[in-house]
Amino acid sequence: MKKLFAVALVLVLALSISGPAWANKATINQIGDNNDVVVNQANGGNQTQVVQRGNRNEATVDQDGVNLANVDQEGDNNQAKVVQNTERNWPGTTVFQEGDHNQAQVYQYNGDNWAGITQTGDANFGKVLQQGDGNGAEVFQQGNNNSSDVVQDGTFHIVDVDQFGSWNEMSVKQYESYNSATVHQTSYDGANSFSHNKAAINQTKGSNNKANVVQVGIYNGLTLIQSGNENNAVVNQTP
Repeated sequence: MKKLFAVALVLVLALSISGPAWANKATINQIGDNNDVVVNQANGGNQTQVVQRGNRNEATVDQDGVNLANVDQEGDNNQAKVVQNTERNWPGTTVFQEGDHNQAQVYQYNGDNWAGITQTGDANFGKVLQQGDGNGAEVFQQGNNNSSDVVQDGTFHIVDVDQFGSWNEMSVKQYESYNSATVHQTSYDGANSFSHNKAAINQTKGSNNKANVVQVGIYNGLTLIQSGNENNAVVNQTP
């Protein structure tokens, strides 16, 4: 969680610094009612920041350049989507959603990208798709109908997923080699503490893949498949 906010802070600071003349830039701030945002940015030092506060939120960002993106949504029918086609998108993109019908999707291609999704409350979903080598993803979900799906295709990927409370369900798919996955699913002491935990991790085709899964209360379940050389798995389950 702290890592997500740290990266988000760096991203906001980066967005506040004016870039060179060729750099695309968009800053959008919407508060209340039928919110809707679409941003398309092509070649250049793309930067995007979208903030939506209430009601029928929806945001879509397409970038093709150096890329940075930050989407912040609070309340009501949230939905967000970010597509990035450039490699080495650091410090990466973060999506923060708090409350109501959350849904967030991040697609990153060409490697060396980072994506973070934070969802707090209500019908959370998530999803990160990364292709290329050296990608990193972090998903934090707390409360209500959590679900996460992270797919990483390439080598040297890292994924960290934390789910606290409610109907947790998780799937991580990593292809090729030298990938690492960490998943925590627990209930917590709050109004939404009931957890149906499920997790499925699939690491194939390679050497040196690692997985660490911790599940605490209630319905724990796990499917872990590792294929090829020096695999590692650590699983802790507490009913």
